[in-house]
Amino acid sequence: MVTSIVYGYLSMSVSVEQEKEIKSPNRSFIVSIVVVTAIVAVIGYLTAITPNFSWKDGLLLAVILFICGFIPSYYIYRLRQKKEEDADDE
Repeated sequence: MVTSIVYGYLSMSVSVEQEKEIKSPNRSFIVSIVVVTAIVAVIGYLTAITPNFSWKDGLLLAVILFICGFIPSYYIYRLRQKKEEDADDE
């Protein structure tokens, strides 16, 4: 599991370094957070209305999924921001 996570983060670093055009880190971060929030809201709602589950279960699942989606989005944001700063320095 740890190997897969490390491999995923390393591949994200390489993909950001290989981007031809510099993307706006703020815009990309906001879009990714909106998409993650929409997906989490739908999954949390569907879990809450499922028989034998309560709103607490839906909320718990939504929070966990949001954190799992937020961390990679923030990581990519920081990589793009660092790349933009390095490009400005040159």
